[in-house]
Order: sequence, then C-alpha cells, then structure tokens
Amino acid sequence: MATTKHASTQPDPILDAIAAHRAAWQAYATAPDGLSAQMAHIDQRAALSTLLGTSCATRTGAESLLRHLRVCLASDGVSVDLGPMFARVAHARARDLALTLDVDQEPAPRRLGEIVAAIVRRLRGAGEALAALALVVGGAFLIGAATLF
Repeated sequence: MATTKHASTQPDPILDAIAAHRAAWQAYATAPDGLSAQMAHIDQRAALSTLLGTSCATRTGAESLLRHLRVCLASDGVSVDLGPMFARVAHARARDLALTLDVDQEPAPRRLGEIVAAIVRRLRGAGEALAALALVVGGAFLIGAATLF
C-alpha cells in the first residue's frame, strides 16, 4: 500500500527565527559604537536564544537552520561577544540537525584562542617533565661532583 506525503500548509516557525537572527546579526555587525551597539548586542542575544529554542516543523526548515548555523559558526558570528554558552549550544544543535537529516557533519571551526589554549596546556605538561628531568640530572651531577671533593 502506497502512502503519500502531504506538504504542511503551516509555515515553519524556524524560518521566521532564522530571518530575525540574520537581521539582528546584521544590525549588530553594522552598529556604531555606543548605546546603539549595546542595544544591537542585546537584540542579537535575544534573536539567537529564540533561534536555538525554536523547533523545526519541516525538513526544509531543519535544512535551512543547519545551513544558517554553519554560516554563523564558520564566521564566528555566534560566539563573538556572546559568550561560550551560545557557541556550545549552536554547535550541539548543528550536530543534532546533521544527525537527524543524515548529512555529513562538518568539523566545527575552532577559534584561535581555543587552539592556543590547547597548545599551552600541552607545553605546560612538557615543561613540567623537562623541569623534573633537569632536577634529576642536576642533582645527580651535584652529588657526583660533591663525592669528588
């Protein structure tokens, strides 16, 4: 028995949320410094919160949201001055959408600060190992030198 798919006559609410976030993001990006920039910042936070909290009613809406989130994350538009929570939620939402839609997941872009922090953590561990080695070798040298005198 064949079944037919019916297109929903209800518009997907995520499309309005995407348009509102895109407009708020553009207003924030072009706002002059001062009070208008602060207001645009607050508007973008609100639009992003609404965007991340709105469910997708159609596959088209889900695909549109995934494309929009990928653009935002690739251009650092989600996390610029908005705090890491928004970026983590946006990354998680994009991963969930990619899994739901069964599309390839693009690696999440990493910000320079995150990369530098990872390098510093690794160097700190290597520095501690090098310091321990220097203490052992230096101690052995001093003990050896002390026994000669």
